[in-house]
Amino acid sequence: MSFFERRTRIWVYYVAAILMGTFAIYQLYANLSARWDFISSAACLVVDFIAAAVCVGGAVLERQKSIEEAQVQQQNVPSKEGEEAETLPINQIKTAEDLATIRDIENKIAEKDAKLQQEQNAKNEEVLEWFNDQIVFFDATTQLALRNCAKLFVQTGEIVIEQKKIPPHIRKYNQGIVFQISSIFLLAGRSREQCIYFVHKVFANYFRRSNPEEFKIRMIKRIKGPKTMLEIMKESETS
Repeated sequence: MSFFERRTRIWVYYVAAILMGTFAIYQLYANLSARWDFISSAACLVVDFIAAAVCVGGAVLERQKSIEEAQVQQQNVPSKEGEEAETLPINQIKTAEDLATIRDIENKIAEKDAKLQQEQNAKNEEVLEWFNDQIVFFDATTQLALRNCAKLFVQTGEIVIEQKKIPPHIRKYNQGIVFQISSIFLLAGRSREQCIYFVHKVFANYFRRSNPEEFKIRMIKRIKGPKTMLEIMKESETS
């Protein structure tokens, strides 16, 4: 039974007791006024007071039960808090274990990324060294401009070279050679389109009549893949 239901019953008992007591006094007065026998009037008064007393007793009993239930609930509260206090360290341990697991996973991922980055950096250095070996027939100023341009291209994908430092057309190189030289950047993570734009811009004197978009469409199918370029680089290193 809820607190409000029990409280309502207590008030009902009290109100009934008051009404019965009032009715008993009124009935005694009416009986005496009507000159009833005193004994009969007293008997009715006793019956009414007994009924009122029963109602008062019921109200007291309900109130006592309400007090006992409140005491029981108060006794149960500390036990629940104790259970929470006992489980708290376990939850903290679980949280600490989860954090340790997450940190371990993050460290492994970071180590793997660092290892991959080191491998890629080593590969990029090999690509740049191979590229530098292929442009030795240009003059020193042109070679320096090409090396700087290639290094920036490997690192960021940007193609920057001064117009006056674009390599001149010399007999040692033709379209096929410079195209193959520029395709080596596939091994440094550059895309086929990027390599095509590189060769078209940096070695512009070898493709004067070619529109960049038309050149890309024509050359995209001719460019060699990373696997082929890796074989070419290894063959040239051993020769």
